Amino acid sequence: MICQEAKTSKFLVYYCDIDWEASGCSAHDSIAAAKTRAESIFPGSSAKWVEAHFTEEEVTRYLDEIWIDCRCSFCGKRPDQGVEAIFKGSGNARICDKCVAEFSRR
Repeated sequence: MICQEAKTSKFLVYYCDIDWEASGCSAHDSIAAAKTRAESIFPGSSAKWVEAHFTEEEVTRYLDEIWIDCRCSFCGKRPDQGVEAIFKGSGNARICDKCVAEFSRR
């Protein structure tokens, strides 16, 4: 799988097994470099690539949906938004490591 990382704009090649479990990843400056690397590791794979056309809004909606029960109750960040941990409290309350650090400084 090849995708473009939002923060750095690098093109990432995820190496997956038959069950789509990631076994590795590499970063590249261009889509051409990413495709060349993927093809060198998995010869013939480029013939099966399908370009997916998703808007940033569609991706955000999808991520919001799958992480709905994992957002920080204070800042609203999802696990994929630069937090290293989200801790679950009583009830539905959750707090991320960034908010813990911020609140402990006060």
